[in-house]
Amino acid sequence: MNRPHPTGPYGPQQYPPPQQYAQPPQQYAQPPQQYAQPRQPMQYPPAPPGQAPRRHRWLLWVGLALAAGVMALAMVVAAVVVLAPPRTTPGEQVVADYLHAIARADAKTALALLEERPADTSLISDEVLQQSQALAPLTVDEVSHGAGNGADGVLQMAKITLGGVPTLWFFDAVQTPAGWRIRNGVNTVVNFDFDHAPYGVRVNGAEPTNVNDFAILPGVYQATTDSSFVTFVEDGRFDGEDMGLPAMQMTAAGEALAKGAVGRHLEQCVKSTAKAPEGCPFSARPMGEVVGGYHWQLSSEPEITVRTGQPLTSEGTVNVSVGYDIKLEYRSRNGRGTKENANTWRDTATAQLDMSTTSPKITFS
Repeated sequence: MNRPHPTGPYGPQQYPPPQQYAQPPQQYAQPPQQYAQPRQPMQYPPAPPGQAPRRHRWLLWVGLALAAGVMALAMVVAAVVVLAPPRTTPGEQVVADYLHAIARADAKTALALLEERPADTSLISDEVLQQSQALAPLTVDEVSHGAGNGADGVLQMAKITLGGVPTLWFFDAVQTPAGWRIRNGVNTVVNFDFDHAPYGVRVNGAEPTNVNDFAILPGVYQATTDSSFVTFVEDGRFDGEDMGLPAMQMTAAGEALAKGAVGRHLEQCVKSTAKAPEGCPFSARPMGEVVGGYHWQLSSEPEITVRTGQPLTSEGTVNVSVGYDIKLEYRSRNGRGTKENANTWRDTATAQLDMSTTSPKITFS
C-alpha cells in the first residue's frame, strides 16, 4: 500500500540529497580474526603487556619453594658427606695411640703397643721421653691408611710435627692375637766403628746399658759426655731415626791437652840415645861407625797446631801437626880415627792422639 507523501504549506517536503564522500569507506587489510574454538569466559581482566597473568603467580611461588627445598636438602647431604669424619682403621688407631703415648711421655703404654718388646729398655722411660719432649715437642697431626693387610703388616703414614717442623713417619701395623700392634716402632742406635764407652756418654741424661748398641723410641735426643776434652757435634742432638750417635769433636780443653801431651812426648824422645827413638818422629843417618850413641836436642820450642772443633776419627783420634828444630850430636869412627858430628835441621810430623783418656796415646805417622 502506498502512503501519501507528507505535505506542507508549500507543497511536498524536500530532503537534501545524500552526502557524498571524497574517498570510499576505509577497507581493512585483513578480515576480522576468526577463532578455531569459541572463547572461554574471562574470569580476570587480562594482564598488561609483558606481565604474566596473575592467575599463574601461585604456581611460580610453589616452584621456587620446591627448588629451594631441593637445594637445601642437597647442601645438607653434602655437608654430612664432607664433614663426617672418615672411619679410622685399627692400624691407624694403634699408630695414633702409640704416638700419643710418646708425646705424653708414657713409656709403659708405648712399649705395650709394640709387637716385640726390645731387650734393652734403659733409654725407654718416662724421664727420657720427657727430655725428648722438652728438646722437640711431638704433636700428632694425622695418621692415614697405607697398603698391605693385617697379616703381613699395614703401612701407616703419620704426619707429625717435631719441634715445630712438619715431617712424615712410617710404621707397620700388624694384627696379632693380642690385637693390633706396631712392628717397627723402635729405633736401634749402633756404633760399629767408634767405642764411646771411655767417654761417659749419656742420652737425655740417662746412661745406656750398652752405649754402642741401644734402643730408643721415635723423637729427638741429646747425647752428652763426661769428658771435658771432647764433645758431640751439633750440640749432641740426633733424631730417633738416626743409625748412630753424632760425631765427637775436640774442645778447647782438649786442644790444650793435646798440645801439652805432644810437647811432653817430644821431650821424652830427645832423652833417647837410639838411632831412631821408638814412637818419635825423627831418626839419624850417621856417617861411619857411631861410638857412644846419639845425643838429641830440641833447639827451639816445637810448634804444635791443633784445630779446635776437629772431629774425632772413627778410631777416636785427632790429628796434631808438629813443627820442630832438632839437633843431633854423635861421634863416629873411621880408618883415620874418630870424628865429632853435629847436625841441626827442621822437620814436620803429624801425630794421632787417642782422646779417650786424660793421658792420650800418641802415634807419629
